[in-house]
Amino acid sequence: MQELRKANNQQQESPSKVDAPAPTQESPAKPEKAKPVQEAPQILIQIPMDKFNQCKTEGDKKQFLGNYLYPFVIRKLKTDNDPNAEMNSGRVTGMILDGQKIEYILYLCGNKAAFQSIVDDAMKMIMEHDKGIKA
Repeated sequence: MQELRKANNQQQESPSKVDAPAPTQESPAKPEKAKPVQEAPQILIQIPMDKFNQCKTEGDKKQFLGNYLYPFVIRKLKTDNDPNAEMNSGRVTGMILDGQKIEYILYLCGNKAAFQSIVDDAMKMIMEHDKGIKA
């Protein structure tokens, strides 16, 4: 019995080594910078693909998409206080339809920021063109 007490006392006086990780000399871990959360792009127009797929030619498909884009172009130009929004919306819509592939036009319908950017770019081109005519 005394041997058992002796053994217990020794354990209490000098605790046995526990498998603890050895201290390292590495610098303390730096907290990672928070990555910005990427939100899904805001959809501009939900194109009814069943009707779109019924269009046979590229021209028909662009006409179909143009009918959906035009109201958004005019709304954007009016929001931007374009005094010629009615006239320019047709020009901008035409520039988008004539200058882009169908896949990209569909992308614009699904991404409001990209749509607004291309409308802004088209308006810059129109204003530069119109200044050249007046000069």
